[in-house]
Amino acid sequence: MNPWHYILSSLRQYRRLHWAVAAGVAVTTAVITGALLVGDSMRGSLRSLALKSLGPVDAAVSAEHPFREAMLHEWSEAPAVKETGVTLTPLILTQGAAVFRDGDGQVHRAAQLQVIGAGKDFFALGSSDNGEPPLEING
Repeated sequence: MNPWHYILSSLRQYRRLHWAVAAGVAVTTAVITGALLVGDSMRGSLRSLALKSLGPVDAAVSAEHPFREAMLHEWSEAPAVKETGVTLTPLILTQGAAVFRDGDGQVHRAAQLQVIGAGKDFFALGSSDNGEPPLEING
């Protein structure tokens, strides 16, 4: 007896089991391929939405601690920045909370807010026509 005889005998004897395994492999392959395609499509869609929401912003510098505003002026004087015509805008982004009293005297609270401290030139980057900040607090 040669090895092919044993292989063919095994396939004949356990054909139902082999068909079940082959069907399981086919279904698993289809599911994994579909998940990869959907994941890739979702990643592309989310990237596109994120880039659209950035508007004219090309880059942001984030630091653990605030740095001097004079650094912004030093960067804007750099030759590589001057020749590209890039506009630099400083801002502070931090977590905060708000407590306010409405016209009826009820107190309302909001926690885990993103507080943006920026000049009017930052808000001009948005899609609003007037370039005004949503809420301006002087003081």
